[in-house]
Amino acid sequence: MAAKRFQLRISAILVAMCVGLGAFNSVAAMPPIPEATTGAAPLWVDDPRLQFPRTDYLSRRGRGDSAQAAAQDAYQKIVHLYRIAEGQRLPEAIENALTVAAIWHDSANQQYRAIITLRQKAAENYLRTKISELDSQTESALQAAARAADPFTQLGLISKALHDQKTRAGYQSAMKKVDVTARGVPAKRDIDALKKMQEEQLTSLRIHPVGTASDVPLDIMSNMISRGLKVANIVPVAKAQADYLLKGHLSVSHAPDESGWMGGQGVLTLSLTKVGADAIINSHQWDINVIHLYPETAERRVVEKAEYLLKREMRQVLIDMAMQLP
Repeated sequence: MAAKRFQLRISAILVAMCVGLGAFNSVAAMPPIPEATTGAAPLWVDDPRLQFPRTDYLSRRGRGDSAQAAAQDAYQKIVHLYRIAEGQRLPEAIENALTVAAIWHDSANQQYRAIITLRQKAAENYLRTKISELDSQTESALQAAARAADPFTQLGLISKALHDQKTRAGYQSAMKKVDVTARGVPAKRDIDALKKMQEEQLTSLRIHPVGTASDVPLDIMSNMISRGLKVANIVPVAKAQADYLLKGHLSVSHAPDESGWMGGQGVLTLSLTKVGADAIINSHQWDINVIHLYPETAERRVVEKAEYLLKREMRQVLIDMAMQLP
């Protein structure tokens, strides 16, 4: 039972460490495999802590019909615990700290057992570095937000800070398990407080919806945008009170498919500009595809889908547009 709890603890550490990781190398690299031992089972077969103390190592065990297969099984367990997409591998800093510590041949069952260890200090240093980087990015973003005069720029910077702290929480979860004090690196910033800052900044934006010349009447397009803003808890304002114009354009067409059904196609575009300026701050586009027996109904469903998308995604689209600003 103790060994089972130990394995579950290691699983939690490795899963947590995957959260928010950046770039990964694309090809798995197996550490060198030592020669297999025989005879009585080593202590690590039943409980890794007896041979590889928890204060010094994290580990995973594997088995297979050959030494290579057993080592690969142990390695893949670590890769899978990181939940990395197929064809990717562990971060280089972690992989360099991995060792196939031992191979044992179980002659009674004609199986090989392997144990891969990760140096605890290497994992801790890696996590501390990532946490420090994210904390630094968070403070820089919040300081820049305080200096910024433009409300939309402020939204982007606050949102970046929130994103970094959410990523940090994953590293902190791992750090608390790696750290022998179980404290990790306590966060200086509260995620809920940052969420509140983001929401207050988003809902304070003064935006006037504008329909532009397209296949949808101007008033219908502007009303669709207005309803999307309201769902995002942003109250649309008159142009005279607005800081920004959110312009919508929807092209609609139809064409029969091979089965005789009528396919409706649409391209919905939102563009944000400052009042009195022509330059687009940022934009977002959706491709819409629907199907129906009749062309008129297919085109109507394109418009309905466009309004659905504006209501469902307006909040996140505005945040994403803000975060994409340099």
